[in-house]
Amino acid sequence: MILDVEETPKIKVLKIHGRLTFSDEMDVHLRVKHVSIRGGEFHIGSSFAPYEHNARITLLGVKDENAQFFDGTWLPGSKMIANAGLLSFYGQQRTGRVTRLQAPAFKDTTEIQVETLLDWVAGDRIALAPTSYKYEAGEDVIISSYDRETGIATLETPLVWYHWGQATSTANDFNGLDMRGEVVLLSRNIVVAGEDVESWGGRVITGDSMEFSNGEIVFKYGQTLMDNVEIYNCSQQDSYDAAIGWNSAITLESSVTNSAIHNGLGWAVHIEQSKNVVFDNNVMFNFRPFGLVVEAS
Repeated sequence: MILDVEETPKIKVLKIHGRLTFSDEMDVHLRVKHVSIRGGEFHIGSSFAPYEHNARITLLGVKDENAQFFDGTWLPGSKMIANAGLLSFYGQQRTGRVTRLQAPAFKDTTEIQVETLLDWVAGDRIALAPTSYKYEAGEDVIISSYDRETGIATLETPLVWYHWGQATSTANDFNGLDMRGEVVLLSRNIVVAGEDVESWGGRVITGDSMEFSNGEIVFKYGQTLMDNVEIYNCSQQDSYDAAIGWNSAITLESSVTNSAIHNGLGWAVHIEQSKNVVFDNNVMFNFRPFGLVVEAS
């Protein structure tokens, strides 16, 4: 099935037993409370043809809403993508994923200087890491313009904190450590976002599943492949339910690469009793109390 709707109505439960693919002829916005991939496939772009338009999945719901139950070994959950099949999302490559401040960025300024020739555009969200002892001094802002020749980025709102930078690296003076403030690009053209309500974000969970069907045991195996994907406002407060996670996924190899997982309400990534998970060259920003948790894996 090809999903070619610019904005879907609000869907309560979407069960994928076959193959669902986002059309790449237009921007597509899927609004849904629960997605269950039960041995089926969910595709946005591919490794050889990354998605060219803007794709967004908004996970809807509130904290006290009745949780969706899944057959077999799945625990109940709400506001989630539960994957016991294939989830394959490939977005456009971005060249300016991580850069450094080329000059100090002062509090209340609306301009920063970073490297030149990046692919930043108006509307991109960036995050500035703290450069002081204040761990909370990181912040994220939207850029209104970027000059590829000078490296000057203009921000929609003033900075709240000071961030240190200079034109040359400090690596020679500090045993290879570059102390200039990191600036990371959070925007991607494929977005999985939790509806912003009641501090209760969405989640993507992958695992193997065992079910009973017509008196027989049926095994289904979860595999998540993501490249250049943005996961925003996900994870669920005061729980172990991370923005993205694997639970009892031991059969197939999953990978998350070149992606941005940011502004969550709990844990960023939770890998539990799983193996064959490749997690490489990603950014995690603004989670509490943990970014990456790996248990019995």
